[in-house]
Amino acid sequence: MNAKLRNIGSGLLIFLLGCLVYANGLNVHGFEFRDDEVFYKKSTQEMVATGEILSPKYFGEDRFQKPILYYWFILAAYRVFGVSWFAARITSCLFAAGALVLTWLIAKSLFDRRTGYVSVFILMTMPLFFRHAKNAVPDMALNFFIVLALYLFIRFVEDGHRWRFAAGFFLACGAGFMVKGFAALLFPYLTVILYAVWERDWSILRDMRFFRGTLLFLAVVLPWFIFMTVVHGSEYIEYMWFRETTDRLLKVEEGHFVLRKIGDFLRHFGFYVAVLFQQYAPWCLVSGAALVAAFVGCRRGGDHREPYRFLMLWIATVIVFFSFMYFTISHYMLVLSTPLAIATAAFVLRPLPDTRWLAVLMTWLRRHLLFLAYFVLLAVYVFVLLFFGGAPLVLAGAVGALGVTIGILGIRTPGPVAPVALLAALLAAVMFQTPYLSQLGLTTHTAWRKFAGEIQRRGHQPYTVGVASHDLHEKELQIYFPSQRIGKYANDNEEYTVYMLRQLFGNKQRVYCLMTEKDYNKYLKDTREPVEIIRRDYMLRKRLNIDGGFFMALLRLDRRTIFHYFMENVVLIKREQRV
Repeated sequence: MNAKLRNIGSGLLIFLLGCLVYANGLNVHGFEFRDDEVFYKKSTQEMVATGEILSPKYFGEDRFQKPILYYWFILAAYRVFGVSWFAARITSCLFAAGALVLTWLIAKSLFDRRTGYVSVFILMTMPLFFRHAKNAVPDMALNFFIVLALYLFIRFVEDGHRWRFAAGFFLACGAGFMVKGFAALLFPYLTVILYAVWERDWSILRDMRFFRGTLLFLAVVLPWFIFMTVVHGSEYIEYMWFRETTDRLLKVEEGHFVLRKIGDFLRHFGFYVAVLFQQYAPWCLVSGAALVAAFVGCRRGGDHREPYRFLMLWIATVIVFFSFMYFTISHYMLVLSTPLAIATAAFVLRPLPDTRWLAVLMTWLRRHLLFLAYFVLLAVYVFVLLFFGGAPLVLAGAVGALGVTIGILGIRTPGPVAPVALLAALLAAVMFQTPYLSQLGLTTHTAWRKFAGEIQRRGHQPYTVGVASHDLHEKELQIYFPSQRIGKYANDNEEYTVYMLRQLFGNKQRVYCLMTEKDYNKYLKDTREPVEIIRRDYMLRKRLNIDGGFFMALLRLDRRTIFHYFMENVVLIKREQRV
C-alpha cells in the first residue's frame, strides 16, 4: 500500500510541476504560437455562438480537417474558464502534464524509478514538447493518447495479459483517432504487432484479441464519421479519403511512381532525422548516441533487451511512416518525445557495456556535453538579458557569474544525474519566463498588436486587411480580427506576389497591408499605387545574417547594432480610393 501511495504522490507532483511550467502565460502570444491555433480558437467560438457542436465551421465555412474530439475539449475548457486564449490552450497544457506522468510510468516499468524521473526532466524541457504544451492545437492531445495506449500495452504484458488493459489500449487509440486521425491507430498497432513478432511471443497477438478490440475502436470513432457523412455527403467523403488520406500517402510528383517514392522517402527520412536534432536541442547532444546505444541494447542479451526493442520499434515506426508521406512537417516528430526522452535518460544513467577506450570516452562525453549545453544556454540567457532586457551590465554579469558557479559545482559533483538536473533546471527556468519576452519586444506579436490597434483605430468598415510578405504569417494578425478574415498576398515567387498585390489593391475602397520594408521597397515604392506608410515597427527576423560586424558590436556592448541584427523593419500601408 505504501508503494502505491508513493507512486500516486510522485505522479501527482509530476503533473502539478508540468502544469506550473506550462500554464504560465497561456494568454500571451509568444514564441510558442502556431498559426493553426487560430482555426481551433475561431471554430470553437463559432460553436459557442451557434450551438452547433458536431460540425466545425471557420468563418461560416465547413471545416473538415480534423475530427471533433479536440474541439470538444476546448469547449469543456470554455465552460470552466470562459471563452479565452487561456481556456483554449489549457487543454494542451493538461495533456502535456499527463504525458509527463505516463512517461514516468513507462520509464519506471521498462527500467527503474531514477530513469523515470530523469526521463521527465528531459521531456519537460524538450523545445518541441514545450511549444505544443502551450498551443491550442491537437498535437499534444494526440501524443497523450498514443503514449497512453502504449503504456496500457506495457501493463497488459506485465500483469498477465489481462484484457482490461487491452481494452484500454483500443479505447485510447479510438480517442486519439477522434483527436487527429489515423496516426493514433497506426503507431500503437504497428508497435505492438512488430514487438510481438520480434519477440516471437505470439500469445501477445492472441490475448490482445485485435478483432474484438478493433470493434471497440470502431464503436468510438464511427458514430461521428457516420453523422458527418450523412450531413455533408460526398463532399466530406472526398475530402477525407482523397485530401486527408490518399493524397498524403500515395501522391508523388511527375515521374516513375516507385522511384519517386524511394527518393521522397530518403529525402524525408533525412529531414526528420535533422528535425530530431533541431527540435530536441540541447538534449540532441546525447540523444543520437542514446539511439545507437538502444540499437545495440536491442541486439544484445541482458535485462533490458526487451525495453530497448520496444523503444526502437516505437521510434522507427513513426519515422518510417512519416517518411513515406507526400510532404514533411516538423511537428509530426512530437509523438517521438516520450521514447526519445526515455532512451536518452537510460543512456545517460546506465553504464556502458564494456571498459574499452571508446566506452570510457563516451562516458566522459555524455557528461561533459550536457555541461557544455548548460554553459551555452546560460550565455544566451545573459545575452538576451543584457542586449534586449535592458538589464544593467552589473546585474547581467552577476547572473552569469552565479550560473557559472553553479555549473562548476555541478561538474565537481560525481554521478550522471548532476548535468541532467542542472541543464533541465536552467531550461525550465528559461521556458517559464518566455511569456515575458513579449514585453521586451522579442516576439512578433508585440508588433502585430500595435499594427492591429492602428488599423482598428483608423478603420471604418468596410476595409480589407492583408499580409504581403512571405516571411509574415497572416494567422498571427488574424488573432486581433475575430470577425474578419485576413488574407495572405505573397509567397516566395515574385510574379505571384505581384499578381496578388494587384488583387489586393484592385477595386477595394480601403486596404491596409502589412509587409516588410524590404518588400515594400521592392514591390510598391516606385509604383503608381496611391499608398502611404502609416506605421513602422520591428519584428524578430526569420532569417539572421550574422557577420563580423555582429561580433564587433558584441565586444563594444553596442545594444543598438545588436538589436538591428535581430530585428526587421515592418510597415503598415494604407491605400484608399477616392471618388
